[in-house]
Amino acid sequence: MTAALFRRLANVSRSVVETVYGDECTVRPVDKVGGPNGKSGWSTQRPSYEVKACFYENSDAQRVDDPRPMLRPGVQITTNRASAIQASIRLYDPSRLRTDDILHRHSDAAFFEVTAIDPDGLGGAMLTLAVAKQIGPI
Repeated sequence: MTAALFRRLANVSRSVVETVYGDECTVRPVDKVGGPNGKSGWSTQRPSYEVKACFYENSDAQRVDDPRPMLRPGVQITTNRASAIQASIRLYDPSRLRTDDILHRHSDAAFFEVTAIDPDGLGGAMLTLAVAKQIGPI
């Protein structure tokens, strides 16, 4: 009972956040042409599809994966000039979305490469993104 209520409240709040902050995007699947070490190219097996994504960029976040530490008196922290870009999407389907796929944001025609996928257990996922170049003609 409590789990069903939580799921329903999460879906309602998610739709409100998407309405206010969501960006229309297209997921463009990418496959390696010529094997796992081949050149990246648009997938011919998996079709593109539309999603609404809420983008987050925390410029004050400390990057724990950055190997370059910055020293301050008595404290060692890691920083990175480029903050991690994240996007939260709903209706995550692991058979359709994979790392290396491209997320194309319509509002500014920006392309992002999906570098990590963290499912939330409620049908959505938090994506870690990197700015990407367009692979070829869309």
